[in-house]
Amino acid sequence: MNTDVEFEKLLADLPQLHTWDDGKTWNSGGLTPPLLRGIAEILAKLPEGFRVLETGAGNSTLAFLICRAQSVLSIAPDAGLFERIKRVAKERSIDDSALKPVVAFSEDVLPSLAKAAKSTGELVDFALIDGGHGWPTVFVDFCYAMEMLKSGGYLMIDDIQIYTVKQLVRLLNESKEFSLISNLKKSLIFKKTTENTRMTDFGGQPYIRRMMEAEKLAGEAFKF
Repeated sequence: MNTDVEFEKLLADLPQLHTWDDGKTWNSGGLTPPLLRGIAEILAKLPEGFRVLETGAGNSTLAFLICRAQSVLSIAPDAGLFERIKRVAKERSIDDSALKPVVAFSEDVLPSLAKAAKSTGELVDFALIDGGHGWPTVFVDFCYAMEMLKSGGYLMIDDIQIYTVKQLVRLLNESKEFSLISNLKKSLIFKKTTENTRMTDFGGQPYIRRMMEAEKLAGEAFKF
């Protein structure tokens, strides 16, 4: 398979994998061709045999497969979505043997998956957070993605226009554990710069300390 050719074919004709109204209408999801290109540019920097974790699934999953990930651990509660992904892969002659679909809500399975990844040493090189966008799901996904992500690995967070997600990226953008390396407007990609599997407590988080100080100065420390 010519990876570049297959990737361009995907971008030129994104499959309509998603429905939000029980099948009345279909769409290709929120990862547009420019965002998928941004993913591919990062994946090209990774060594052969790289591993991927994603919360949520769709055309990103197909992109990871085309870019020859060794393992694509994809978590979404919709079994039908994975069936559609596999059908498209078959129709387009995309090798889907690396796909490891997990039909579940991410917060239900990530704790055990993270534990297994650490015990086997099968940490991931790239993690995409694009599943549930409410609180606490976004932060649950991040906590376990950080545990599973290698030092020097990449973390992509989609839909930063949503307030819950924006708070996470603001935290990371001022942290010492992650460095912003690609701003794709709707998505940001960070590089993990620590061997730690957890963020420091609030006292070591510049964004949290800054917000606390601002509320204190405004006399709003105990307001909610």
